[in-house]
Amino acid sequence: MRAKRTLRNKILPCYQHLFDDNDINIEFLYGTRDSGKSKAGGQLLVYDYTKIGKDFKGVLIRKVKDTIKDSVYSNVVSIIDEWKLLELFNTTKSPLEIRSVIDNGIILSRGLDEVGKIKSLSNPTHALLDEGDQVTSDDFTTLLTTFRHNTIKIKFIFMFNPELPVGIQKKEDWWLYKDWFSHTDKKSF
Repeated sequence: MRAKRTLRNKILPCYQHLFDDNDINIEFLYGTRDSGKSKAGGQLLVYDYTKIGKDFKGVLIRKVKDTIKDSVYSNVVSIIDEWKLLELFNTTKSPLEIRSVIDNGIILSRGLDEVGKIKSLSNPTHALLDEGDQVTSDDFTTLLTTFRHNTIKIKFIFMFNPELPVGIQKKEDWWLYKDWFSHTDKKSF
């Protein structure tokens, strides 16, 4: 109980609800730069790894694979270090992975520019999608229909900025708004 309370102190209050046990399999983290969404997404991934252990298979995803190392991968490694868990992992840059030294848990990296490599993953448990405002509806559909696990629901953490993608003038014309948020006005967008 005390460890859980200590962990909660490291998480921004607006994201603490993400760490409660729930049955939600897609979490949308929306906010401006420096809003804490990337850190909260990485924290959630590492926290869930500590709960699942050997069967954990997380995937760090961005539109372009070459942008993962200096962004979401570095963020997750720094969270592991901040939480004093670094000795439990081997981090490699080629391939770009974070692998547990005590069990088979792993965090892989994939870009949507290499969609064939995403389709070949078996039994992922988590997907952390960074800069989701850069992905297309087809990209996200590919993830939702390709990522399957034999026994559990996969948790998607979809992080995105408030800027509309290039070429989109109104939020009502953006696939993300139309498909996921147009039915409600409870959240600002």
